[in-house]
Amino acid sequence: MSNPSQQKNAILLVMFGTSVEEGLSGLLQIRERFILRFPRSVVRVVFTSRIIRKIWQDRSADPYYRETHPAVPEEILCITKPAEAILELRDSGTDALVIQPVHIAPTVKEIPIEKYTGEMPVKAAAKSQRIAVGRPALGLLENSNYPFQDDIKAVAGSLLQDIERVRQEKSALFYLGHGNTEPETERIYQDLLMEIRYQYPDVRMYM
Repeated sequence: MSNPSQQKNAILLVMFGTSVEEGLSGLLQIRERFILRFPRSVVRVVFTSRIIRKIWQDRSADPYYRETHPAVPEEILCITKPAEAILELRDSGTDALVIQPVHIAPTVKEIPIEKYTGEMPVKAAAKSQRIAVGRPALGLLENSNYPFQDDIKAVAGSLLQDIERVRQEKSALFYLGHGNTEPETERIYQDLLMEIRYQYPDVRMYM
């Protein structure tokens, strides 16, 4: 068994992605916070949207775009999908990998590792790595080890800066979510709304 201090760990931040340069700052800030919090781990970003990955691949091959957008990191210009990143991390000697979805709410009741390692070469890579999948910000409905209500309370409690601004301006607060057709997502959004109203009863809140 290898010495834990000598193991190579990695965190894979799984994002839907964006093709808008101005929108990159928020996603890259998440990456920077993970780097600061876990300085001994490799932190990678991947996009799940095939369309967005294709846009960045085309930009990467365009010398004029590269010259006029020097602030765009190489990691974004050469962005990959989760399966490719898992293989690359395996080949670079990663012993343990955490796949962390950077999403607000889940689209399924649970997130199996197979969602990211379903391709045959990646299944083989997974056997040689210790892999774990993290929870979305608002948790998972059916997870007895980590009740999603605790995640919802934590998210609601983190909104104090927004709440204080609304109080100062004597206005209302609107949060917009992308949404989907999954009833589980609707329930989590409603539970979050009720929790925010419970923690901040003096603020008009809509979602």
